[in-house]
Amino acid sequence: MRMAVLAGFGWTIGFILFVLPDGHEGFKLYLATIFKYLFILLNATPGLFIFVVYVCNRRVFALYCRLLTKIYKLFQINFIQFKEFISNHSRNCLNRTKAKLEKFNQEQKQDIIPMNTLILTTMIKPLQPSSLSIK
Repeated sequence: MRMAVLAGFGWTIGFILFVLPDGHEGFKLYLATIFKYLFILLNATPGLFIFVVYVCNRRVFALYCRLLTKIYKLFQINFIQFKEFISNHSRNCLNRTKAKLEKFNQEQKQDIIPMNTLILTTMIKPLQPSSLSIK
């Protein structure tokens, strides 16, 4: 019934427009222009009428409200879990990096040669007489 009323309203304006005489001047010109635009708008937007009549009601709004609330809670829970995962993962990565760095530092300490040993090994050894023989 609602759709019949909405669709009939547009065509009622069309019939009023049909009844208006063609040679308009002054107020009748503006009235005819208004009715023309109303007729075009009402007949060009039946999908909008269907949406308003069948979708824009309290029950549907309540369903959408519950759906959006559930989606919000789901995102909120997932965000908290994601934040905890990132925090734990980064903490684990930092701990592994710290352990590798400590291991590397210990290896470097073992490889350090005392300075006096380094000086002695790099000095030129004195020539021995047996190595100077001419052949």
